[in-house]
Amino acid sequence: MKRSSLMVLAAAGLALAQSAGISRADTSATPTVDNASSVQLEAQIEALQAKVNQLQAQQSQQNTDATREAQIAQVVKQVLSDAQFRSQYLDDTLQAGYNKGFFIQTPDQDFKLDINGYLQFRYTYAQATNPNNLSQYKPGPTAPAYGLSWDPGLPDTGNVSGFTFRRARIILSGNAFTPNLFYNFTGDFGGTSSTNNGGNFFMQDVYLGYKFAPWLAVRAGSFLIPFTHVEYISRGLEFPEFNPITDAFDPVRAQGVSLFGDIIPHQMDYEVNVNNGPKTNTTGNDAAFGSTTNGDNRPSFAARWEVFDSADAADFTSEPDINWTKNLEWMLGFAFLYDSQNPAHELSSDGSGAVTSEGTTGVIVGLSSHRTPGFISNYTLSGNDYRAEGDFTLHWQGLSISPVVFYQQINATGQTTATAGGLTQSLPAYYGTSSVGQLGYYVQGGYFLVPHQWEIAASFGQLYTLGVSDANNAATYIQGGVNYYLFGNNAKIQVAETYTPLAAFTDANYGTAQNTRDYITQVQLQLAF
Repeated sequence: MKRSSLMVLAAAGLALAQSAGISRADTSATPTVDNASSVQLEAQIEALQAKVNQLQAQQSQQNTDATREAQIAQVVKQVLSDAQFRSQYLDDTLQAGYNKGFFIQTPDQDFKLDINGYLQFRYTYAQATNPNNLSQYKPGPTAPAYGLSWDPGLPDTGNVSGFTFRRARIILSGNAFTPNLFYNFTGDFGGTSSTNNGGNFFMQDVYLGYKFAPWLAVRAGSFLIPFTHVEYISRGLEFPEFNPITDAFDPVRAQGVSLFGDIIPHQMDYEVNVNNGPKTNTTGNDAAFGSTTNGDNRPSFAARWEVFDSADAADFTSEPDINWTKNLEWMLGFAFLYDSQNPAHELSSDGSGAVTSEGTTGVIVGLSSHRTPGFISNYTLSGNDYRAEGDFTLHWQGLSISPVVFYQQINATGQTTATAGGLTQSLPAYYGTSSVGQLGYYVQGGYFLVPHQWEIAASFGQLYTLGVSDANNAATYIQGGVNYYLFGNNAKIQVAETYTPLAAFTDANYGTAQNTRDYITQVQLQLAF
């Protein structure tokens, strides 16, 4: 405004000066009045006034723009200040994101929740036929072959097929109050066997633990017994399912307590465990404390030791070499398990004629028939069972090789076992010995034809009964498969074919029937996060 006022005064001064000049000219002479000069002067004054008005308008617009810019700058400053405040507030109290699973945590990581899960949707087609060498054996329920109650004969079975969610798990894990106090809640909606309530949701792994040092941590609850390595990589398998040989030895889960840690960081670790017995992770199991049929069930003990070369445990959470390891890396593991099942109690009766097997939960499968082809019905353990396992895994430039060996020594005490035919027979009476061995092994491998995407896999395994004369039946399982990895193990499609000339036991996960020749086709889609 000051600038425009000065301009107005300058214009007025110029007009006055011109008027003064005319007056001075009039005094020096006496000319006649020039109307043309007066009109020209007025026009000049009007032009000057127009310029003054224009300059005033421009100055006013500039002032308005400056005011508006100042207002906008103030609003932006407030918004940025508020955003910065909110960001600082979030950083100071809570962080969230995705890193091999969704997580929510405090900045100091004293509290953390990891959310993981995976789905395995599977189609299975199982073609079962009677082997020629068993066609003459078809004992009835009350007239078993050779008068031996445990010879199940040939089942009347046919082809089966169907869809299932093999696993549909949600995993909540993390720590509370300190990174050393950790927890895990794992639930499963999938499955086909009675161990997971026939497919209904149930809590599978539930435990709490504390890490005192890298070499010493403790956890208590329901979780995997440290014995079979492949149980820890169930979503990183080269086939849709564990090798069938594994089922004869795998203790799976139990309620118990473990001590574990790294003997040498990233090179050697261990775990020792005491539990209620193999496959006793559910409260409804007979081995659960307080059950009416608990009897004098005894604890089970297990231990596992692992050593790594050029890698650590995190590199062996998958059977295939998805990462296409440039330098050879391997892992060697050994495990041991001792299980004792109520040797004092045989069958008992409540007086009404009903027979109950007390305090026995361990079940031995895949034992060979004595003097006849095939395999006997599942044996409910009475006495002591010693199991050992050794496994080796190798990864190198897309190649993976995994040989695994199992052994168990079954020491029976003469428990009488009821059968479907109403007859009874003890293990020592049947075999003529109270000590029976069982040996199983498989060799499995895969190779990526296209790195990180297309893999072919093959497996061969056998199961033997040892220490029994004329028990020469061996179970053989041969497998081949093709896998396509969309996003590693997080999203993959698996197709596998399994053949057994004589199935050692009925397996719901494969659809096999004991003592039949089986061809099993499995197609599985896996999604994990």
